Amino acid sequence: MHSSYSECVRSEKTGKFDAGSNSRRRAVADVVQTIFGVSLALGTACRRKQEAAAALADAHREALAAVRAAPAKQADKAGWKQAGRTCWLWATATPRVCIFSAASLY
Repeated sequence: MHSSYSECVRSEKTGKFDAGSNSRRRAVADVVQTIFGVSLALGTACRRKQEAAAALADAHREALAAVRAAPAKQADKAGWKQAGRTCWLWATATPRVCIFSAASLY
C-alpha cells in the first residue's frame, strides 16, 4: 500500500493516518482527542482521510511532477517493523519540493 502525506487545514491530522482498520481508526480518534480535545467517531477518520486525499490530489500530482522533472534530487528512507511487516517511509526532495511515500511489505 502506498500513501502520500501532505498538509491540509481541516483534515491535516487525520489525513496522515491510514484509517483502514478499527484499531487504526481508534488510534486516529485517540490522537484527535489528545491534540484537539475533540471526540471523533471511528467512521469519521476514514471520511476525513478520503476528503484530505481528494482535496490534495492536484497539489500532490504537481509536486510529484516537479520532483520527477528536477535535475537534482535527494532520496532517503527509514524502515521499521509493525505487526510483523516491514514498513518504509520514503522522502524524495528538491530544494523546493518534498514528497513523502509510505509502504509496507507483506
